[in-house]
Amino acid sequence: MNYIQIGTLGKTHGLKGELKLKIDEEYIDDFNEVDVLFLKVKGHYAPYFIESIRSGNTPIIKFEDTNTKEDANGLQHKPIFLKEEAVTVFADEPEELLFQHLKGFKIVDNNLGNLGQIKAVEAYPQQEMAVITHNKNEVLIPLNEFIIAEIDIDNQTVLVNLPEGLLEI
Repeated sequence: MNYIQIGTLGKTHGLKGELKLKIDEEYIDDFNEVDVLFLKVKGHYAPYFIESIRSGNTPIIKFEDTNTKEDANGLQHKPIFLKEEAVTVFADEPEELLFQHLKGFKIVDNNLGNLGQIKAVEAYPQQEMAVITHNKNEVLIPLNEFIIAEIDIDNQTVLVNLPEGLLEI
């Protein structure tokens, strides 16, 4: 079973076993749906059931069976995990960028010639985009089968057929 780190416990708060809590922003929705977190104890992931959470500038969490400051001391600054199947943040992200290996390649248009070097490949909801600098402006070039005519790995070039006006956008 796989676990994903979603945040970290902070310092103890008060005398009743409460701890400050830091959840990574992309996991807040997943965190709000669970009643158990996992902490790595002696190389294994141990379940810690949530008794209560108080919101504020810094959320405060209380686990079942953690009733004193001394109980909570051993949990300070530990990373907290969820089971992988409880995490939904990956549903919207591609597993890997298909065109990531094109970073550093030159983009050459059939009509306009050399447009520039790919500085980065970024994922957008509909497709991946090559980031280039053309005429001192940052331009995004769609990377898809309608635009790319050929990828020449030996010469590190991507031959494209850009729609008219794309570079002026």
